[in-house]
Amino acid sequence: MSKIVLTLQEAFQLWPALDELVIGPIEDGVRLPAKEMPAKASYRLGKIYRKLQPDIEAYEKTRIDLFKRLGTHDEETDNWTIKEENMDDFTLEMEVLQEENITLEGVMKIEFGDISHLEFKAASILALEPLMNNVE
Repeated sequence: MSKIVLTLQEAFQLWPALDELVIGPIEDGVRLPAKEMPAKASYRLGKIYRKLQPDIEAYEKTRIDLFKRLGTHDEETDNWTIKEENMDDFTLEMEVLQEENITLEGVMKIEFGDISHLEFKAASILALEPLMNNVE
């Protein structure tokens, strides 16, 4: 059976680009239609998206809990800041968390050529590279 293995860091970095491809980009606060691509690529990316989403949500919850445990909340700005004395612990815990592997069973990579005609930022292409074959 096919599978893709990613670290949580890779998954978190590619999530915005994957979200834009599968769900559609957001411009001026409005969600636009997803980009058109061959059916096979669309199917594969949709499957990856659905399998990856629970891991992204769990990562976000864990990260927020870590901020709450090691940081302080500014009510005025609604921002969290890590306390100076907790910065080393926060950094270490985040590094360990981001190295955690995610295995997406039953999914296949897409061919870069199937989406190469789409307009992308270079950072998005680099982020999506773990999901693609034949990236040159």
